[in-house]
Amino acid sequence: MDQAARPKSDSKLSIAPFSEDAFTASGRREFLAFRDLKVGDSTGGKFGAVVIRAKKGMESPTGWHYHICDAQVIYMLKGWATMEFENGETVTIHEGTCISIPPGFGHNEIRTSDNMEAMEFTSPAVMQTVPIDPPAGRAAG
Repeated sequence: MDQAARPKSDSKLSIAPFSEDAFTASGRREFLAFRDLKVGDSTGGKFGAVVIRAKKGMESPTGWHYHICDAQVIYMLKGWATMEFENGETVTIHEGTCISIPPGFGHNEIRTSDNMEAMEFTSPAVMQTVPIDPPAGRAAG
């Protein structure tokens, strides 16, 4: 490839070495710990990746909500999580399962195992969460 045609980027190389200390309580849910994989740094915030770990299994549902985003993809590394969706489905995702939640698609996390650990990829790196009323016939959570 011609060096002059090489794409240029204002972003930087990012590396997120493993450390237990990298898991922080700051994140969308108080019962989870989050490890930022620094993908947002190398993509100018266009994409994000975090490892999400349960501090302990969920004691109550998150409540119905959706995210303002272009993409949300979750890959379960360990344990399991049960989620319900506005289309009436309730799904338990186990180790090795990948789920892609469409933008604006209402959902409610209702249970997790104590050892739940997942990787989440998003676009943009930081999503907004919007609480919503439960779909007809569904509990508030």
